[in-house]
Amino acid sequence: IVPVVKFFGFACCILVLFVLPVQFSVWSGIGGWMSVIFKKMRSVFAMAWMEYRQWIFNPRILLIGILCVFSKMMVSDALVQQSVETGQKLHYLEPFIAMGNSNVLLLFFPFVFLILMSDFPAMRKSTLFVMKRTGKQIWFYGQILFLLMSTMTFLLAVLGFGCLSVIGYAAWGNSWSDAVTKYAAMFPDKYNNFTSQYIPLNLYNQMSISTAFLNTILLLFCYLLLLAMILMIWKLCLCKTAGLLTNVTLIGIGAAACTIRLPIMWTLPMANSLIWLHYTKIASEPIYPLWASYAYFGIGISLLLIISHIIMKNTNAIGIGMGGD
Repeated sequence: IVPVVKFFGFACCILVLFVLPVQFSVWSGIGGWMSVIFKKMRSVFAMAWMEYRQWIFNPRILLIGILCVFSKMMVSDALVQQSVETGQKLHYLEPFIAMGNSNVLLLFFPFVFLILMSDFPAMRKSTLFVMKRTGKQIWFYGQILFLLMSTMTFLLAVLGFGCLSVIGYAAWGNSWSDAVTKYAAMFPDKYNNFTSQYIPLNLYNQMSISTAFLNTILLLFCYLLLLAMILMIWKLCLCKTAGLLTNVTLIGIGAAACTIRLPIMWTLPMANSLIWLHYTKIASEPIYPLWASYAYFGIGISLLLIISHIIMKNTNAIGIGMGGD
């Protein structure tokens, strides 16, 4: 027994003197590292929240309301008319899907968004002081988080207003409404009208309403994100006007290419954000695969993010504080 006790005591000494201090130092290092990470995350969120509050309370935010009213008059009212004529309820998600797949509204959406984000990233007189306190990295990632928050707010506002605009004429369900899918059979003479094509055969014949909704909001999100990242790069280069002109050119050429159906349209963001353009009315095989559009936006946004980060690291903080034209 005595040798066993001695061996146990010796093992305890080894554990106390060598093993526990090493483990303690390892866990202390991990704890310290995690503490630094959480502190930086809090700083990034605080930066984003500060920008978000100023963006929300800016009078320009009223443009979202004007856009929603215009969308109601153009899309929701037409869908309600179809509901009345067919005697069938719409689906609450159909107005948003129609808005996000309309060639006309997909011109207004990015323009309104660009006006709302025209100051992105915000470079005020206090920016230099903020960057000296938090560092360039915190400022940069705070701006990116703010961009994600503001883009989602914009889309959710349009989605919410779209649902509210058809109250009394819509219901929730698992499929497209008969007001949309049966309208052509019930009123063949009206089917080719402009207002009856907001949700075309290319859309409801090819996917479920839940799939169409998810693809619509995700591709619109990517489209707006891409435009904002272009703004950011030019703003960091202290040339705000060039960013706006670049985006206006992209939107204009994209709209023209989609209207004429030029093959070049798939190199532009607008065509990649319109789901129905990817399909024909009958054949299930897509003209252009949806995954390619997601890859287009994913690669494009990632490259713009990397470029903007490089520019930010090599830009003088004093220049950033001065802002662009």
